[in-house]
Amino acid sequence: MAKKVPYALKISEEARDRLKSFCAERGIMQAYLVEQAVVEKLDREELLEDALEFKRWKHQEPHKIDFEAYLKERGKAKRAKAS
Repeated sequence: MAKKVPYALKISEEARDRLKSFCAERGIMQAYLVEQAVVEKLDREELLEDALEFKRWKHQEPHKIDFEAYLKERGKAKRAKAS
């Protein structure tokens, strides 16, 4: 499990109230929900960037690689960087 570190941010009062209410009703820790939301958003944005990159390079179709193979290689590179 990754080490947890404090991280402060400012959000609107409405967002804070919704977060507190949502978590209280469901018995979820606020920090857990925020962390999961951030990770999910980052993953979606990275996937979108990958798709746009493939579109930009479509003219090189004869030299293409399988998308799943690319994602596996990208995952290996990220894990190597994190080590």
